[in-house]
Amino acid sequence: MAAERLKWTPELVNRFWDNVGQTRLTELSFAKLGGRSVITAIDHILPKYGRILDFGAGDGHLLRFMAQRGLTVAGYEPSKGRAANLQRALENFDGFLGVVGDDSTETFDVVIMSEVIEHVLDEVLDVTLDRLARFVRPGGILVITTPNNEDLDLDMAYCPVSNLLFHRWQHVRSLDQSSLKALLSRFGVDEVVTHRVGFDDNIFVPHDAFWSGKPIVDPLPDWLENIRQNKPAQAGAGNRLLYIGQKGRATDYQKQLSTFQALAAQASVSAAKASPHRSGILMIIGSLGPGGAERQMVALVEQIVSRGVDSVAVALVHPPATERENFFRARLEKAGVRIIDGFSTAKSPPATGKVANPDPFEVLSPELADVRAYYDLLADVNPETVYLWMDEVCIKGGIAATVLQIPRTLLCFRNMPSYNFPYYHGYHRDCYRFLAQQPNLQMLNNSRAGARAYAEWLELPEGAIKVVHNGLDLDNDAEPAVLRKQYRAALGIDKKTLIVGGVFRMMTEKRPFLWLDVAAMIREKMPNVRFLLVGNGARFDDVRAHAEQLGLTGALIFADLELRPAAAIAAMDLFFLASRIEGLPNVILEAQALGVPVATTSAGGAPEAVLDGATGQIFKPDATARIMADTIVDLLGNLRWRKKAAQLAPQHVKTSFSVELMADGMLAARHGIAVRSAVESKVVEAVPSAEPVPEKVDRPQRSWALQWFTAKLPSWIYRS
Repeated sequence: MAAERLKWTPELVNRFWDNVGQTRLTELSFAKLGGRSVITAIDHILPKYGRILDFGAGDGHLLRFMAQRGLTVAGYEPSKGRAANLQRALENFDGFLGVVGDDSTETFDVVIMSEVIEHVLDEVLDVTLDRLARFVRPGGILVITTPNNEDLDLDMAYCPVSNLLFHRWQHVRSLDQSSLKALLSRFGVDEVVTHRVGFDDNIFVPHDAFWSGKPIVDPLPDWLENIRQNKPAQAGAGNRLLYIGQKGRATDYQKQLSTFQALAAQASVSAAKASPHRSGILMIIGSLGPGGAERQMVALVEQIVSRGVDSVAVALVHPPATERENFFRARLEKAGVRIIDGFSTAKSPPATGKVANPDPFEVLSPELADVRAYYDLLADVNPETVYLWMDEVCIKGGIAATVLQIPRTLLCFRNMPSYNFPYYHGYHRDCYRFLAQQPNLQMLNNSRAGARAYAEWLELPEGAIKVVHNGLDLDNDAEPAVLRKQYRAALGIDKKTLIVGGVFRMMTEKRPFLWLDVAAMIREKMPNVRFLLVGNGARFDDVRAHAEQLGLTGALIFADLELRPAAAIAAMDLFFLASRIEGLPNVILEAQALGVPVATTSAGGAPEAVLDGATGQIFKPDATARIMADTIVDLLGNLRWRKKAAQLAPQHVKTSFSVELMADGMLAARHGIAVRSAVESKVVEAVPSAEPVPEKVDRPQRSWALQWFTAKLPSWIYRS
């Protein structure tokens, strides 16, 4: 009886790969054997400061290799089981953004689909490629590797039990350059180049300094030089296709904004002609929810009012939809501040009286359409100074303020660069670089680490972004000892039991699995220690399940993320933060202000908030979970140190992170713009034809090959 061909179904595919994953066949994984060669081949298009997605990440080998090179990566894996394993296995890697799901709206600068497209069943091919294309940002790059014109019959396997033939690696289609190009063009991706490559580490790795550990001496072999120059090449056996495509044309936002600015000036919408009598300060922020940025903004407003500096108003991008989004409203109302609710929901139509014909806003891309709403708001309020809070508000409000020639504009960054977060958009970098050239604008960050990271991303000179640390205003007037006693009583924990705690959202960048791993190791040596996790978020269920797997159920208490977590923190004996990314964590300041010592990773601005060895312990970047656990055990066992730290910590926060100091810094930055503008105006008068040129970092001249490649692909995909 002749053997029949197996008809693959989604259920059979899942069963196949789930069972393969339990065998040594995983050692033959393409990503494991050839992943380093793939990365070497596409190294010239992998952004140092940008987001990369591995679509169909499997066991995560390609993600590991890229994370080891210091790249910022995420994974997409349709199998829920493998996705969960990926999340757990890679969480502790710096640069790992997490696993994205089917419903994610995130976009990436580069998306890689390596050895996946040949596995996708016909009935789900269009859905899969549509999802793939949606992950690529406009102007972004798609990379695909797949067997080159594979003869599927030659890789068949036979099962004598079922008398069925099937491809031994579950391939269901064979593609050549022409068919792959045509297939992807249906989803808005245009071919840039396709290479025929044999991904053999013996060929590629010797020409990569990172993998080989040796400096590379030019010239490169012709085939690799051709790949780097974006010319079709053949390398090795040529048994695979390396496709590089682009989703639409990359928009030059800096050029677009310069055109917009010039048109707006010609249309007489600039402030010099339209609104000469400006006064007061305007704060623009997304909402009044209980977040760190909102907290700092409200504290600054209260300081401005109490000092009688100037009149102040607050505008919210979104109208409050819940009580939570009105969390800080009472404080603003008490200060007598005008609140403008949800201005972005009332955008002016193209033909309002505020904008002349031709309409300058028509040159802006759709993703910047909201700039009009910010423009209308600023034209109505007519402030002398505007403070903009967080990335999207900073960009769109900053553009509008520039066009209106607001005398002083301050962009308040509260974290690390946006490419580390799901809300990232491809226009962020270009828009920020445009704004950095404006004379009446100052960028601010709440940590030195954050300021450095933004400056590196935007290629700005050191010092271009000024640092103003957060100021802490404790909402609760009760004594920490009273809060501690009350909260412990509510939990049923006596005053002598040691508690290690944390307060954070259950998100990948907070590394909740690492936190739990450390807790389990602490408990091995100190079985009576209890753990308190205050937080919620997208990964809460996974975190709870991991805690159960570690046997922490009886020792760990989960509590909802409270609007005022001071009581929960006061109940702790040591506060532990395991984050990969942080700005300047308010929660670390709050713990110290309450007399609770801190143990933290060196993420972002966290080290700037702690006196290492005195008010807490800062772990080195390479500290393992075991090192963290052993250190925390030592700290818990050192009662004398904990008592001394509890005395020093509140004074440290009071002297270095008061609201008054924060307000001083924010107002000094405002004053600095006026001083700088006055100086710059004299220079311009002395040399009338000269336009202000932003200071630039000296950079080596790129080779002719890289210059050629630059002209072909957008600027963010290569590195100096």
